[in-house]
Amino acid sequence: VRAIRRSLEVCHELGIDRIVVHACPALRFSPQEFYEKNKKFYTEFFDLMEKYNITVMTENWDTFINPISTGKEMRYLADYLEHPLLAVCWDTAHANFNAKSRAVGQYENIMELGDKLKGLHISDNFGDTHHHSWPFAGIINFDSVMQALSDVKYDGYFTFEASYTL
Repeated sequence: VRAIRRSLEVCHELGIDRIVVHACPALRFSPQEFYEKNKKFYTEFFDLMEKYNITVMTENWDTFINPISTGKEMRYLADYLEHPLLAVCWDTAHANFNAKSRAVGQYENIMELGDKLKGLHISDNFGDTHHHSWPFAGIINFDSVMQALSDVKYDGYFTFEASYTL
């Protein structure tokens, strides 16, 4: 918590108005316990978010240890946290690697997020391993991603996570 609070202060100094802070893992929690524990966790940052007007985004996961892999689940968490500066960052590669969110589809997941979507991690994969390649180097349908972004009137950043490209 201390390091994340310091990160928010540094973001303010650098003029950065959005940051991703992952939810806490839930290896042994029920979904409701997960939401309750993470509400307590994110509340630790509300004062600095408000002081510096910084949006904190939670990100979809690619594993099954947390109940936040689909757009619907992410939207529920964002609404449950009840703070105007708490939003969502959608990771296309995580969504493709997670079988549950892949079955829903990128378009449908992004549409569920709607106005809570404030950040994107754009990369591709084949749905079989956790890697981030450049768009169109895997199996993600980026036409559906772009259509959904247009339909929800997304106006945020695109962060390309192509660390495994080479």
